[in-house]
Amino acid sequence: MYLKIILLSGLIVFSSFISCDDSEDNSVDLTPKNIVELASTSTELGSLVAAVQKAGLVETLSADGTLTVFAPTNEA
Repeated sequence: MYLKIILLSGLIVFSSFISCDDSEDNSVDLTPKNIVELASTSTELGSLVAAVQKAGLVETLSADGTLTVFAPTNEA
């Protein structure tokens, strides 16, 4: 009986290691982007990008540092 419990426990541990096969590439691009780059990649922020370009703030918002922008979507 004791041997069966040990074998069953070993089988459970072994099967848990086999099920953890990470064959997918789940990497995330952690390259920091500025506000203009982030807004340009979004289809919902086209009006913000146009306003920033028209106001001449592209260079200011592309600078290094931490900024917070409350951006309206195109629907707003």
